[in-house]
Amino acid sequence: LWCLRNIIHCNLILCFACHSATWIAYSTIVYEIIMKHFLYESVKYCFIATILLKYFVTAGFFWMFVEGLYLLVSVRFSFQTHNINYTMCASIGWGIPMLLMIISCFIRKRIPHDSCWNEPSKADYIFLGPIVFILIGNLFILLVVLKVLIKQLKMTVFEECQKMK
Repeated sequence: LWCLRNIIHCNLILCFACHSATWIAYSTIVYEIIMKHFLYESVKYCFIATILLKYFVTAGFFWMFVEGLYLLVSVRFSFQTHNINYTMCASIGWGIPMLLMIISCFIRKRIPHDSCWNEPSKADYIFLGPIVFILIGNLFILLVVLKVLIKQLKMTVFEECQKMK
């Protein structure tokens, strides 16, 4: 039951759950504590919540890409699924977004700011750019998987027609 496919699904769901929990914490910190009560000593919590929120959004896209890669390997290269391991998947799903957030934070720290990094900045393209490439990659994976499935369906229909003759 605990095959790699299910573990990938669990990581994606965990990422979505962490994103939701972070969103609740973020909205509480930003709007209730800082905006309503003007407690600016809580700004460091706002930075942490903003960074975590952006991290989990980015990680969600990367885990969706891992799902797509696993599907592609399962459909196109069905005898090669043993070459994919959890370490590789976790490196893509959790590791690359972490690296992107660290780079973004270092750059963002050098830019003057008045709020808790929730305003748009050019530093956001450090993780938004890879997200766009991931979406394009997933579209490509979808097209390849559809091509393989349609080809298999045509072969199956052709074989059925041959049997009926």
